[in-house]
Amino acid sequence: MILVPIFVWAIYKTKPSLWIFGGAGITTAGLLVMGFTPGMEFNFGDFLSFIMAIFYALQVLAAGFGARRVEPYRLVALHIIMLAAVMTIIACIFEPLPDIGAFSPKIWGTLLCVSLGNTILCFIIQFKAQRITPESHVAVIFSLEGLFGYMVAVLSGQDPFHLQGAIGGILVIAGMMLTEAETFLKNKRLSG
Repeated sequence: MILVPIFVWAIYKTKPSLWIFGGAGITTAGLLVMGFTPGMEFNFGDFLSFIMAIFYALQVLAAGFGARRVEPYRLVALHIIMLAAVMTIIACIFEPLPDIGAFSPKIWGTLLCVSLGNTILCFIIQFKAQRITPESHVAVIFSLEGLFGYMVAVLSGQDPFHLQGAIGGILVIAGMMLTEAETFLKNKRLSG
């Protein structure tokens, strides 16, 4: 998440505040603490994760740019069409074609739920919010995804609770609070 304020600075030539850099840095540290395993070594998967983080940061920037210029529903439609086209090409290259006729109603229901709820609805909310929310704040808010994923995994019994995960989660929340403190203090000064 620290990449977004760096990219905002590099692309828009607007230096984010120390509050933003501090919050994004603490949030990134929290995510690293949550994902760190003793004895782990940097491997090709980690390299791919870093590349994904760069593209994720660029997507947040592009979404903010587009959301302030294009009506969110049109932007979502464009996003979904482009993603479907690109991912279909990639899937045809790297994956065998599935037998769609063999899909059960449960699979179709799952696909519909994921498509509508986890993709389209989330993009609509993101693009509407990004009309009024700075990209650096959005990146820090998005970092809560890792924390909520960890909490759901622990609460559902899929993963054991670790103090390391809790400490990382506390850092993520602290980073988000630090980032939002600047806005809170500005609003308090304006109203008081």
